[in-house]
Amino acid sequence: MKTLLFLILHAVPIANMTMSSEVDSIDREYRFREAAAIMLRTLGHPDRLSIIQLLSEGEMTMGQVQRELEISQPRASQHLSVMNERGILECRKDGNRRYYSIENPFIWKLFGCFSECSEKVGTGEWVHLLDAFMEVNKNE
Repeated sequence: MKTLLFLILHAVPIANMTMSSEVDSIDREYRFREAAAIMLRTLGHPDRLSIIQLLSEGEMTMGQVQRELEISQPRASQHLSVMNERGILECRKDGNRRYYSIENPFIWKLFGCFSECSEKVGTGEWVHLLDAFMEVNKNE
């Protein structure tokens, strides 16, 4: 079953709505903010961000993700399933194996921003921002 995020991002008509005046009246910017909130909530786990980083290099099986991240099979499977169900990842089957990849242009753009910020923290340029943010959120 495809989720609301998939429907929003792929412009699939919802229920019996057609691409007519009903859909035209929906505020596209608000729909985008809804989709962005779903994407960010879905990606809101360090393991999921690590998976996105891995898959930015190319498709992988669940076993490859598990080994690279050194996490349990159920944990890797759960993260991949959730991201696949929400339209963040694509999955293709080849025999017994499932290959996961990033096909969503929104995710590629978000990953680009994430990578840029990560690089700035890594070089020390933004480490003070990271430290300040973590101090404010130390009880999370």
